[in-house]
Amino acid sequence: MKLIELINAMEVISKLYNCKKLNAVTAYRIGKNVKLIQAELDAYNESRKKLIEQYSDKDEHGNAIIKNDQYQFSKENQDKFISNMNEVHQEEIQTEFKKIKLDQLDKVELSPMELESIHFLIEAED
Repeated sequence: MKLIELINAMEVISKLYNCKKLNAVTAYRIGKNVKLIQAELDAYNESRKKLIEQYSDKDEHGNAIIKNDQYQFSKENQDKFISNMNEVHQEEIQTEFKKIKLDQLDKVELSPMELESIHFLIEAED
């Protein structure tokens, strides 16, 4: 699976992680998955920070310029940053997640779109 799929699923995974309606086994599996996911996201955030430092505009002291809580980029460097981030987003991840049976999520209100975003966590049923 691609890293961007994991990033896009974080809102739903967070929803599951904070859900009190899950049985113990499902809650355990989600907790284990969150730890695996967090390791991937930590590496992602580290790469993102390095790219921001590399491509953002700098002040006279070499520090990134931030205005209105946003890093500042020249047009050329912004394009390079976006291109590099797109490459990172397409990176394949090989994490083995604890699968969850679909019926174990019955008590959680999830839309079809939310279920699709966490397809990699759901065990296929026969």
